[in-house]
Amino acid sequence: DEGRTATVTISAEGVDDVTVTIKQEGAASYAYAMVEEAPADYSGTYFVASYSWNKKADGTEGWKLLTGVNTSKNQGTEEDITVTDGVFNASSSHVAENLVTIAKVEGKDTYTIKVGDKYLYWKAGGGNKLFGSTSMPTENFEWTIEGDGGKNGFTFTLAGVDSDNDRTIYYNDACGSESFRTYKPSDSNTPDTDETGAKTGYTALTLFKEVAE
Repeated sequence: DEGRTATVTISAEGVDDVTVTIKQEGAASYAYAMVEEAPADYSGTYFVASYSWNKKADGTEGWKLLTGVNTSKNQGTEEDITVTDGVFNASSSHVAENLVTIAKVEGKDTYTIKVGDKYLYWKAGGGNKLFGSTSMPTENFEWTIEGDGGKNGFTFTLAGVDSDNDRTIYYNDACGSESFRTYKPSDSNTPDTDETGAKTGYTALTLFKEVAE
């Protein structure tokens, strides 16, 4: 946001006028660009968002930012954001609270994922839930990452589990169920249309990396 400047002149009998300029700095913003292709190593800090099939009320494209984990509902929390020409302009509070840290597990091609202060993991028998822990989990916390990037995003799939427990993190765009959760791997980015005409389906995760100055 742009800052504001005000000039005030103080007058009193018998003395010269005094002019004071007051400046209020605008809110800081930080540019994060959409990752358009798979890196050799995903380690780093990102914002993670998913493209929403349904446009926002003002007619612009819908994007859902992964902001954290609700540990009572066991699902990801979200915020509507605007992405313009592939760039998300994050606020200082976004940077402080919602950045995602992806770290490679030593000796493996898997990663831990930490949103804010919580590691993402899944509990056996946890259905479609997505769990978060402030300490390193002891089960089902290693993820593989694949995909082509861009709006189609990347798939984050639980590593080291049998086929009955395959889990991938998606944003569910179905009306009434909108949230980041884990689901059986499926064809994401191929929406259906419900009886109201709204598009529904799972979307993968798009990464946004800070633009180098």
